[in-house]
Amino acid sequence: VRGSNNYTLLNEITTNPIIVLSHSTQLKPVVQSKPSVQEVIPCSGPSSGSTRVVVLGNNFADSPTIRVKFDTIEVMPIFYGPKTLICHTPNHSPGTVTVRVCNDAKRWSDSVGTFTYTCLLYTSDAADDLLC
Repeated sequence: VRGSNNYTLLNEITTNPIIVLSHSTQLKPVVQSKPSVQEVIPCSGPSSGSTRVVVLGNNFADSPTIRVKFDTIEVMPIFYGPKTLICHTPNHSPGTVTVRVCNDAKRWSDSVGTFTYTCLLYTSDAADDLLC
């Protein structure tokens, strides 16, 4: 009967209420320190590139935007932790270049490592040839 409070309680049911929130309202911007570079191992390789190098430093982020820059050439590293990246050198003319890291394609590390590109020396029976 409508408006009547004459009900009999048959069972009591309790639930854990679920609160649905938009994920975007819960996201907070993460303020990260700029990455820093301490060392590049090995510190030299051929100007043809493809040398596997380890970049050691701090504040590296596991992000799809992380990059390592050899002089002006950017490469995508493999993230091995907040202090370790591994990548391959791009080809470059012989000489020493700076190595920087960025987590977000905007803020490059202030500290740098160096990498020296060298000429390849081929030895044959006829003569030694430099390939640069």
